[in-house]
Amino acid sequence: INLEVLYADFGEVRNPQAKVVAARVSHRLGVLSYTQLDPRQKQAFQFTYTVSFVKEQSTEDPELKVPVRPRIPIDLPHDLFYPFNMGSGVMTSTAPSMSLVVVVLAARIWL
Repeated sequence: INLEVLYADFGEVRNPQAKVVAARVSHRLGVLSYTQLDPRQKQAFQFTYTVSFVKEQSTEDPELKVPVRPRIPIDLPHDLFYPFNMGSGVMTSTAPSMSLVVVVLAARIWL
């Protein structure tokens, strides 16, 4: 029996970790012949089992596999700044613009 284990490096480029990605087994067929004269006698047969580890050769540059940073959707409720506007009693025209400034600053920090 021959067993081939295919592995590849995964993870960070500076500290890759080997991971098994595939395995294949093949059987070698042959003829067994009993050579003892007495059928009650035991006879040993030799079987071999080989395992080979094959590293997958990648032609790509590992530095090029940096994923794109995902965009974080910012969906804020319309009354997010309600507690800050409560003290004024009457909503002024500067309150919505101040809320917009805070939202823009928050978006710049996250993105």
